[in-house]
Formats: sequence, C-alpha cells, structure tokens
Amino acid sequence: METYIPIIPFWSMIAIGVLLMALEIITTTFVLFLFGLAFVLIGISEWLIDYPSGEIQLISTFVVGLALTALLSKTLRQRIYSSKPLQLETLTTGRNGQIIVTADGDYRVNYQGTTWAISNIDSLTVVNGQTVIVDALENNQAHISLVGNHND
Repeated sequence: METYIPIIPFWSMIAIGVLLMALEIITTTFVLFLFGLAFVLIGISEWLIDYPSGEIQLISTFVVGLALTALLSKTLRQRIYSSKPLQLETLTTGRNGQIIVTADGDYRVNYQGTTWAISNIDSLTVVNGQTVIVDALENNQAHISLVGNHND
C-alpha cells in the first residue's frame, strides 16, 4: 500500500490535540475539544499501536472524534449551560434603591452602586428618581416594592 502522508509523531498528535482544545475557548461548541481529545488519544495510542501510515492515524482520529462528538456533546452542553439561579448571598436586600430610566426607556433600579433589571416592573407604576425597596435579587434581576408597600 502506498502512503501519501508519513506517520505523524505522537508528540505532534498530542500537540495538535492540545491546540484544538485551547481553540475551544473561542467557539464553546465542544466539537473542537472533542476532536482535540481524539488527537491526544490517538497520539497516546501510538505507544501501543503501530500505525502503518499517517492516513490511518488521521482516519482513526476522525472516527474517534466523530464518536466522541456523537456521544458526549449534548451531555456536555446540558451540564455546562443548564440554567441555575445565581446565588447572590453577598448582597443584602431590604434597602432603598432608586428607579432610573435608560435611554431606551427601560426601567432599572440603582441599588448599592449597580443598576439592576426589575423583574416585576409590569405590576408596578414607577417614575424616574422614585425611591423603592429592593426585596430580592435573583438571576441578575431585582424584585422591588414601593416604599410603604414593603413585603416582609
């Protein structure tokens, strides 16, 4: 059998795999990571398997990469991107904030040096500069009540 691609050294396969895994930071789709892992695995397997040509190495790498992508990408995405409420235990609530109106006409509350989206704005009538009480902070949104209508 005639070979067109010479056998790729194990350290080159591992270096290509690490490079692909590093590039995964840019895409965040896990495909590059899984193909990088395939390059690393095939590179390590060169200590056990004597590949006859570079073509067989690359075909093996792509088969392993496709198998890893088919088996793991959905599971990895679900684990990484699952929606979890943000724990903002360091911020206290129950204090006064001030309503501000953005240039787009959105209402936000200025609270402890940060502006927060308001989760219950549709149920309240507020004006720019009005003082409100921040009852809760969850998922980057503030739940507010009007001064005098505080929910304890």
